[in-house]
Amino acid sequence: MKTKDLKNAIIEELENDESKAIECYNKFAEINSYETIFGMYELDDVVTGTTTEVLDSVMTGFNTNHNYFYCDGRGYWRSFDYIEDSDICLSELADYILENMEDFDDIEALEDEDED
Repeated sequence: MKTKDLKNAIIEELENDESKAIECYNKFAEINSYETIFGMYELDDVVTGTTTEVLDSVMTGFNTNHNYFYCDGRGYWRSFDYIEDSDICLSELADYILENMEDFDDIEALEDEDED
């Protein structure tokens, strides 16, 4: 499979599997010292501080009914339900996965590539 086709297959796989996309992004974020994404069920364990500090760090539109949340690097908490509503660029993430395939053994598109 050509690199462009493989990249598109990775992007499609990540678009169709939110939890896999989050897991891959968090692996990428950890390696590169970026903020990770959390499930909303982790909110009480992750966000600490006084009520004022917490409210000052929340962006307008933060919704505890969303599935995921993260700190955007500027100190603001943001929430989202779908990967396309986050700041994650799947194209850049796919490039990173292609460059570091050995770290992403759960991507089916890469398994298909090994079989060719």
